[in-house]
Amino acid sequence: MSNLYSASRKGEEAVEMRMKMKKRELKKQPKYSWITVGNQMHTFIVADMSHLLFEALGSVVTDLGNKMRMNMTTEAVEYEFLAI
Repeated sequence: MSNLYSASRKGEEAVEMRMKMKKRELKKQPKYSWITVGNQMHTFIVADMSHLLFEALGSVVTDLGNKMRMNMTTEAVEYEFLAI
């Protein structure tokens, strides 16, 4: 919840939610991310460097992120051009 408040630029609500969680000794459960390379699925948790292919998978994820950013930028530029 606190992340939703933060993303919505509701900083005071985010701080309040974090304080409530701390007071009740609540902790977020880690969530897994996954990526399929070839026909093999790999799962990992944020900041988990114990995976045997950590560096190789990191390169794949970084490359995908860069391609998505480039695509988003290209689409934004095209949209702005069309809006003129």
